Amino acid sequence: MENLDEEQKVLAELIGLEAFKSLVRAFNGTSIYIPKIESLEKTVRDELIKEEFDGSNYKELALKYGLTETWIRNIVLDKHRCTRGTNKIK
Repeated sequence: MENLDEEQKVLAELIGLEAFKSLVRAFNGTSIYIPKIESLEKTVRDELIKEEFDGSNYKELALKYGLTETWIRNIVLDKHRCTRGTNKIK
């Protein structure tokens, strides 16, 4: 631990020294991107909305997830595009 810089020490303390060593071995000097938690949560939220969408429950989903109905429509429209695109391939 004494050979690590401050940022490396914080990471090693956060995930543990052995996990840090595994991370170093896996990425071996390359840069990696660590996303903001919001982007991970947004992806999960959008998938839940797509799963819960029944064709007409825009308002309910908007209230449940604290979004506008327009935003819900954009999310489920994306689902519709993906589904429609896969059906065309056959």
